[in-house]
Amino acid sequence: MNIVRRQGAPWVVVAALALVACSGSGTAPNPKSDAGTVCGPCPAGNGCDAPTKTCVPASQAGGLCGSSALDGGPKACVDGTTCGPVASGDEVCAHDCKAATDCGTEQACFANPATLPARDYCATKVGLGGACSIDRLLECTGSNGAVVACVGNAAGGVCYARCLKATDCPLGSSCSSAFSDGEGVCVPPTVEGSPCNESDPSHYVLCSAGQLCVLEANGAGICHASCGVDAGACPASETCAYFDPCSDVNGFCVSPVATGASCNPGADQFCAADADCVNLATGLTCEADCTTGQTCPTGTTCNALPATDGGVTCRRACF
Repeated sequence: MNIVRRQGAPWVVVAALALVACSGSGTAPNPKSDAGTVCGPCPAGNGCDAPTKTCVPASQAGGLCGSSALDGGPKACVDGTTCGPVASGDEVCAHDCKAATDCGTEQACFANPATLPARDYCATKVGLGGACSIDRLLECTGSNGAVVACVGNAAGGVCYARCLKATDCPLGSSCSSAFSDGEGVCVPPTVEGSPCNESDPSHYVLCSAGQLCVLEANGAGICHASCGVDAGACPASETCAYFDPCSDVNGFCVSPVATGASCNPGADQFCAADADCVNLATGLTCEADCTTGQTCPTGTTCNALPATDGGVTCRRACF
């Protein structure tokens, strides 16, 4: 089991920092061990700082530690837990284990992938569709041999089944576009217009294969059928809009508004292929496109459309 990100955002693996775990769970502080090798029992909420062999404030199970500790945060773990890498690559306090019987109720003994230093640790089992976070020891588990993944980031995500093709998924589900490791995840069927969320990894809602999640100005996402040279054409009543107006890939099918009507891409209101959404004094309006030399209506001229960076785009419109 591992965490994956969308293609183009790979995970950075943090090198493991070896720390010595303390033993015991007493309440009496032990500033320095006479033997010079352990702290001895530390007070509640404290753990052993190996380099100084003193009891210090420490993180509980599921807290970042060692080289992954937040600035100013504790690097040590409370007595009974150890600091080491989990599947995300971050160093996290956890209970070591050899079998599930070493862990608590609803927990299991998880092992790091081969790309990380060997470590077996206790974490809570999360089923498909549940909220997961490897760094908070909430790990995805599959049934009947299914391979699962926490899709999101180290802070949180959602458990999905992994796949290479649609036949790897339950009937009706599709295999999403590839992630950074070349695989996808099984996505329940969605129809065009369904809500989606690919911007907040703590609760992803993905679109089916062959669809794109288009983010609106209010932060909500809507599933649209894919189109363009990499995905095919739209139905006759729709047109293909693009995230980049100068590109013919990564397009999505929309029901266009008429030329002369108000438009607002941030509210899912797009112009037809022969028009552009122009910000006029009267507001956003679909105006005739003249990018390839089309004749403009009387009273208008062909003008380059401005870009958000202050330059111009490849598109020209009549206004």
